[in-house]
Amino acid sequence: MHNDLWQSYRPNGVPKQGEGLTRKDLTKDTIVAAAHVWLWRRSSDGGCDILLQRRADQVKNWPGYWDISAAGHVSLGETPLDAALREAQEEIGVTLDTSRVKFIGSLPKRKSAYSEFHFIYTYEYNDEPLDMVDGEAAALRWVPYDTFRQMIERPEDAMLVPHRPLYFALLMEELGRILRES
Repeated sequence: MHNDLWQSYRPNGVPKQGEGLTRKDLTKDTIVAAAHVWLWRRSSDGGCDILLQRRADQVKNWPGYWDISAAGHVSLGETPLDAALREAQEEIGVTLDTSRVKFIGSLPKRKSAYSEFHFIYTYEYNDEPLDMVDGEAAALRWVPYDTFRQMIERPEDAMLVPHRPLYFALLMEELGRILRES
C-alpha cells in the first residue's frame, strides 16, 4: 500500500524533493500530481476498445460515474510512472509492463482548493485478468472507440467524469494514431 503523503510539485512540473503533503495540507498555492492510465485493446473489427472504470458509490468525487481505467495521486518519492503502475495494480489488478506504458502528455489542472498535474498514459491491454481490488471501482466496462468518442462529447449524459476538452483531445489524438496504424 502506498503512503498517505502526496508528492509536492513546482509550477514547472518538477517534484520538490522530500516534500510530501497530506490532503489537509493542500492550499491554493500547493501543487500535486496524479497519474492517469487508459487501457485499450484491439477489437475484432480492427478498431479499439477503451476500458472504463465505474467509480464506487461511496467515493467522494463523481460516485457512480465512468472514468479513467486507473488513476491516483503520486505519492511522496514516486515518479508519475511509479504511481501509474501502482494504481493499475491496486484498482484493477493489472501488472503493467513498463516497456509498454506510453506517456502521452501532462496537463496542469486548477482545482478549487489546490492545483495538480495530470500525467497521462496509455497501455495496450493483453487480456490479463482484471480484478477490482481496492474498492474504488464498482464495475469495469470496455467501450468501442466510436462509443467513447460520443461519450466525451456529452459526458454528463453518459455519466462520464468530465475532463477538460484539451485532456480528451490529447487522449483521442493518441487513440486515433493507434487506429490509423492498425
